[in-house]
Amino acid sequence: MSHNHLYINGCSFTKGHILPEEHSWPFLLQKELDLSQNYENKSQNANSIGSIVGKTVKDNVNSEKDTLAVIGLTWPTRYSLHIEKYLFNVGPSRYESDDDGDFGEIRRPIYLDDDDAYDNPTDFFGFVKEKTPSYREIFKSFGKFIKTHIKYDDNFVDNQYFYDRLLVHLLESYFISKNIDYIFIEFENSLRLTGKLNIFRPLNTENYLFLKLDDDKFVEAHPSKEQCIIIKDKIIKKIEKLYPKYLKSNQLNLF
Repeated sequence: MSHNHLYINGCSFTKGHILPEEHSWPFLLQKELDLSQNYENKSQNANSIGSIVGKTVKDNVNSEKDTLAVIGLTWPTRYSLHIEKYLFNVGPSRYESDDDGDFGEIRRPIYLDDDDAYDNPTDFFGFVKEKTPSYREIFKSFGKFIKTHIKYDDNFVDNQYFYDRLLVHLLESYFISKNIDYIFIEFENSLRLTGKLNIFRPLNTENYLFLKLDDDKFVEAHPSKEQCIIIKDKIIKKIEKLYPKYLKSNQLNLF
């Protein structure tokens, strides 16, 4: 079996933040693998691990497509709220705020039934205007819950990390059960708690790529164009190591 489908998910470290798509490492990766016709990049700025896992499973990524899944992991401090048919991401900037905040700060929701439902900005902002009052109340209540949790739970950080690792562990189990080839990317810059707890160690350590990037070379606190090339090259090397059967004359051959 050879890969003929590339599935990618993650947060802004994967999406590329403000970089043009052609400079992001997922785009560079699919180009080098020659999979432009069979390539899905579901990463999104501000994605939480909950949304990454939920959307990946919802997309029913499976081995029938001969899929290689590359998942960029993110901060444990982000939460995913499942409201109606949407996944919303909530981060520290919201639940640490003393005011109600602006609904516009919430990133584009992930619509679980149809990714293209709100590709039209007019339709999306119409949805926001209609739902703002009720959704704001949910976010406000959730923020109060988190603040209370932080105040009275002396083990809050460890518990937060535990839940994050649990979700990663479950996604890894999903890939294994589906016979899907996968690579998880741990960005040390965004995962300050890596190694804090040994609970839920990777099932296959070799399938994890641990990246230490130079913060001084970031663009708006994210990997630069040059760093994306480095990330892509490291992923290629990981693929070569994990799946040598796809090599031919020292070149990556996925067909």
